[in-house]
Amino acid sequence: MNIKSNLKSNLKSNLKSNLKSHIRFKIFERILMPNQGNYSMISRQSDPGFTLLELLVVVIIITILAAIGIPSWISLLNRTAVNNAQSEMFQAISSAKDEATKKKGTWQASFQNATNVNGEQTIQWAVHSGSTPSAWQTITVKGVQIDPDNTNFTNSGNSWSIQFNERGEVDVEELSATTEFPMKITLFQSNSASNRRCVFVRTLLGAMGTRSDNDCQE
Repeated sequence: MNIKSNLKSNLKSNLKSNLKSHIRFKIFERILMPNQGNYSMISRQSDPGFTLLELLVVVIIITILAAIGIPSWISLLNRTAVNNAQSEMFQAISSAKDEATKKKGTWQASFQNATNVNGEQTIQWAVHSGSTPSAWQTITVKGVQIDPDNTNFTNSGNSWSIQFNERGEVDVEELSATTEFPMKITLFQSNSASNRRCVFVRTLLGAMGTRSDNDCQE
């Protein structure tokens, strides 16, 4: 009987002690973290997303930036294209001059307007020793053409050429009486005539250089 009484007494004492501890913990939790229970609700209320007005403002800003940036990007691509075409023409003329001095003979660089396999306007060039090119090479840039009005290389039909002798000088025997220095060949982009580039030979000695835009129309 005493044993049962002692067990009941111990059980009641433990229950009371545990209950008091639980109550004290809850009170402590409420004092130090009063908003913990409402955290998820507050988070949801403070993150409403974008409004329609905000989305419209973003779309308008992107449209304005695109309207400003796309023409500039296209202009950059066009300038890069004519610069690359000018570089290829310069290399062709320089190669003809080098071949003339190395092989102690007369060599020339010839150019003509053409279309590539896709029907796009382009320029072809050839470096050769005879009067007629044995094979034409197509420059890698499309949409460019030689400007006849601003080119004074020796003209023969649809082609223009410049010839160098064994000393790397311009061969005066092939020049017409009206030819003036600097001799130049000018190209332009067919969809933007303002983008012009030229390669010129300053003197009979064969000194070379390049110019751009209005300087090619002097």
